[in-house]
Amino acid sequence: MGDSAERIYRNGPAATLRKPDGSVVTGRGLVARLKTQASDYAPGQRHETGWMDSPLWVFTGSLPGAEPGDQLEQGGGCYRVLKAEKLPLGGRVVCLRAVLERSGEEDAGDDGT
Repeated sequence: MGDSAERIYRNGPAATLRKPDGSVVTGRGLVARLKTQASDYAPGQRHETGWMDSPLWVFTGSLPGAEPGDQLEQGGGCYRVLKAEKLPLGGRVVCLRAVLERSGEEDAGDDGT
């Protein structure tokens, strides 16, 4: 399966991924607050990763090797990767989608816009 994500997101905002071993990976894509149904993923609700204290975020773009536990930084925000998966279309990877938890309480009320 080929990977087109880097080409597709080449003009997106830069993102940095810090691995637990100290290595750094760079990529491009977009971080946005995860919005589904109004009651989904709200603070104080249970999610597959446990009880949520704040909303979840999602990264969509090109960021090779992202795994749960990595730290993603973009635009002054810092996030912990909870889940990461490559999304294929027609036999090619078109993006990485990572579910994130924002680090730091100062941003708990930010709506991501």
